[in-house]
Amino acid sequence: VETAREMCVQHLTLYAFSVENWKRPKAEVSALMALLNTFLKRELSNMMKNGIRLNVIGRIDDLPNNVRKNLRDTMEKTANNSNLVLSLALNYGARTEILDAVQSYISKNDVQKCDELEWSTFSKHIYTR
Repeated sequence: VETAREMCVQHLTLYAFSVENWKRPKAEVSALMALLNTFLKRELSNMMKNGIRLNVIGRIDDLPNNVRKNLRDTMEKTANNSNLVLSLALNYGARTEILDAVQSYISKNDVQKCDELEWSTFSKHIYTR
């Protein structure tokens, strides 16, 4: 992440935990969530020092409460950083993103037929907007 920032990369996405990863053994999932919490606590000062803003794409609401809280706290604390946006794909899957975007679009727009769907409006409902 620091090397990407030094190379003036503005956006970096790391795929950390897919929707399919919930099928792993419970102990493994718990260990991965603990590792994520450790990362968030350990790296916050580095993110602040290096101007890195944390973003999350995926179904964050399905993550364990302590992980969700740490993610939201870290995103809030790094919200004004502007050297690099680090997006973690957590509980993410491309198919899930499409479904979430379609559901969000339909719920917020009066769409009766598929031919009424417009990319300029629909694209506001994908995780990365």
